[in-house]
Amino acid sequence: DPETTPEGFLTLLHPEDRGPVGQAINRAIIDGVPYESEFRVPHRDGSIRWIRGIGKVVFDEQGKPLRMIGINQDITGQKNSDVQLRQSHRQIRALAGRLINAQETERRRISRELHDDLNQRVATLALAISRLKRKLTAQPEIMADLNALYDQTNDLSDDIRQLSHQLHPVALEHLGLAGALQGYISEFEKETGIPTSFSARIRRDKIPFEISVCLYRIALEALRNIARHSQAKSAAVVLEEDDQVLQMSVVDSGIGFEVETGRRGSGLGLLSAQERVNLLQGTFDVVSTPTKGTKLTATIPLR
Repeated sequence: DPETTPEGFLTLLHPEDRGPVGQAINRAIIDGVPYESEFRVPHRDGSIRWIRGIGKVVFDEQGKPLRMIGINQDITGQKNSDVQLRQSHRQIRALAGRLINAQETERRRISRELHDDLNQRVATLALAISRLKRKLTAQPEIMADLNALYDQTNDLSDDIRQLSHQLHPVALEHLGLAGALQGYISEFEKETGIPTSFSARIRRDKIPFEISVCLYRIALEALRNIARHSQAKSAAVVLEEDDQVLQMSVVDSGIGFEVETGRRGSGLGLLSAQERVNLLQGTFDVVSTPTKGTKLTATIPLR
């Protein structure tokens, strides 16, 4: 009804929407700004329709409000679609969380198999080769082959041990996040020759394991990318606890990259890091400028 008063109009709305819509009408009357609001209208059959209203107040020559003119548009379909989309996002996020947890469980299982079974069998093989060497000291050609085979066996054992630690970082359980990162960064410097500083300012003794795993995985992926792509002369990892949040930054002095292009690329590194942090109600940010390096920051609340 075009002659409905503001008071009468508000009685038609859902009780929770009367206050905000009334405020929007008052602003339009007092300040002369355009009116715009979204609200629900209950029907007698029990259904509820979502409406978007836009309009303006018409004033007389003395500045007294005469009436409001405008249009109302039924947006129930759009609202229902928005609800369904949010539900889909929640379901996808829940599925992603289950997949990440399942991945960590499977990594832990494979790591244990590598360490407790396969690596022990390789160690047994190395001992057998060592015993055989002592029996064949008078045969130089065979000794040379055995020495080479012994060295290859030791290298294989080291590779299995490293792979096992990458799959499930046992150091996290024994040393905590700061200690595990310090150990990995020391190995990273030796392998890559990239000077990498590390600092940790953490007040509490123990970080929840799911947070530690999340930040540890992100740091490892970031450092690997620095070694592969950045051409950096140096890097730094900073871990800091502040006001009930734990923040980790990984910075390099490399060539940088286009962040949006990286997000749209085929690699899963940024997407995986973002999803891991989201599952812990944190934030993940990447700032990179071509030729000026990259800074990755993950911030997670400490529950």
